[in-house]
Amino acid sequence: MYFSKEDLEIFERLDFPQKPVAIALTIRQPEGVERLDDKIRVCDMVSLARKRAPFYTGSENHTCEAGWSVLGYGDPPQAFTSGTFACELTGYRTPRAGSRPYHLNPKLGKNQISYAVFSTLDNLTFEPDLLLLCTTGKSTLLVMRALVWSTGKVLESRVTLSMECSWYIAHPYITGEVNTFNGSVGYATQRAETWRPNEVAVCIPFDKIPMVMENLKEMPWEEPFYGEEGLEFKRRIREGLGLDTVVID
Repeated sequence: MYFSKEDLEIFERLDFPQKPVAIALTIRQPEGVERLDDKIRVCDMVSLARKRAPFYTGSENHTCEAGWSVLGYGDPPQAFTSGTFACELTGYRTPRAGSRPYHLNPKLGKNQISYAVFSTLDNLTFEPDLLLLCTTGKSTLLVMRALVWSTGKVLESRVTLSMECSWYIAHPYITGEVNTFNGSVGYATQRAETWRPNEVAVCIPFDKIPMVMENLKEMPWEEPFYGEEGLEFKRRIREGLGLDTVVID
């Protein structure tokens, strides 16, 4: 791995409500990892990874045609792409509305991968392509700050109520951009408890993981401005910069 397990220990200090999950996407059959002996949805794979030893899956392990297609294994049936299935599940008013995610949501290229590997950080033995965090409260603030501490970039949130796996797997993997969204959004993720209500999904691609870890190590976790002496701290900063020292809370 291009970072060590010791580097990953910084995430253990964040008191996440659910364990982070690392995912690798590969054409080679993983070694030293058990293949999942079951057929489930992608959303369930993430939830299951938090509860057991690392495992990998292939095309045959999927029961959800939408998630199967997002991973590039093939095209979903017409009932899905037309939006009819989502509409009749009462997810959308009309099939045409339900069809939009199939046209607009990102997907991996066909036959781009053969396997997906899932693991928590404490059992990680492979180089992850994605890191999925589940945050609440203070951990949300700290992770969001770590995402922009060294870059100042605008945080992005993209999600649809169906095919959510597009946004926590395909989108960050393809674009290299971190994606965040409220865990209360999404039909399949709610049922699988991939993220639960009031939890925030933070989906980090491989090239951003080292930056987030380094920023968490470097930045102050307690900002002086929000402490008991916050207003006085702000007044001193303003005075040092030659600004009006009248401080507004």
